[in-house]
Amino acid sequence: MNFKTLFRRNKRKNNQELSIKPVSDNTILNIISFYAITFIIFGFVMSPPREIITGLFRILTVRDTLITDYIGIGGMGATFVNAGLLNLMVCALYRITKAKISGTAVACLFLLLGFGLFGKNLVNIWSIVAGVYLYARFRREMFANYINVAFFGGALAPIFSEILYSSTLSLPFRIPLAVGTSLMLGFILPPIAAHLPKTHLGFSLYNIGFTAGLMGNLIVALYKAYGFVPDPVMIWTSGNNTILGIFLLVLIISMILTGFWIDRRAWAKLPTILSSSGQAPTDFIALVGFGPTLVNMGLCGLISLIYILLVKADLNGPTIAGVFTIIGFGAFGKHPKNIVP
Repeated sequence: MNFKTLFRRNKRKNNQELSIKPVSDNTILNIISFYAITFIIFGFVMSPPREIITGLFRILTVRDTLITDYIGIGGMGATFVNAGLLNLMVCALYRITKAKISGTAVACLFLLLGFGLFGKNLVNIWSIVAGVYLYARFRREMFANYINVAFFGGALAPIFSEILYSSTLSLPFRIPLAVGTSLMLGFILPPIAAHLPKTHLGFSLYNIGFTAGLMGNLIVALYKAYGFVPDPVMIWTSGNNTILGIFLLVLIISMILTGFWIDRRAWAKLPTILSSSGQAPTDFIALVGFGPTLVNMGLCGLISLIYILLVKADLNGPTIAGVFTIIGFGAFGKHPKNIVP
């Protein structure tokens, strides 16, 4: 056997070993749904059903401007049940619309799971989603093409809650104003978001967040001009680092182990992820498959959790939402090499 033949065989073998192991969209959604169910189970472990029902009512009827930690509003159990139920509902909608589960979709779903502890609930996101749906119908396109935009656009959900539960307006004005404003925001969100990547050239992974921030500033300025000035909110809990740290650590380790279970060559494919700049759009699922991507997500989450504990910060709704944002975008641009600096 000559050198060229041996080289070709080794190259073919390496290509086969590093090939993408396909995972169906339903399987990915099942895995994400598992984590949502884990949130719900954890919630019922932490609080009895009666407290969860009472806590959910409080969460659904509170203003959500920054910073509103749901753990401080409805308790630990209701907060995690809210996040889990919301994520299950959204996963079901992804199934119904048959949307492609790309790295962007995974980032969106994990971000939503985290922010179900902080700002997004079973009520306040749907008017914005409906607005995006109306835009899709206006364009005569499938809603599946815009579903990621719709749920990333849930970043504007506090506007709905702020208007609906404001004490400065009477109820007959609050309901149509909250719904109408959210529908309008959802309707104009996709076209604006489509143009803004030109401003950051993909170096910001949070393009919809950037878009939502600009739109939020405009809405606040408009309402202030008419005398509607929101009061600042600061609800922040502490003292739960041990139980929440253990819970998060178990979830993160399970992600890493699940990634290796899906693809035993996941570790060999991680250098491909680490060598990427992560500039959007960089879909790690398309690049190396879901197994290595899940390992990368777990590693990003582990780094985030260790960082919070090292600086002696609090684990609560807002900080866990941040951790799950990093975990989610471990499928779309983030990896240990580019987040540590």
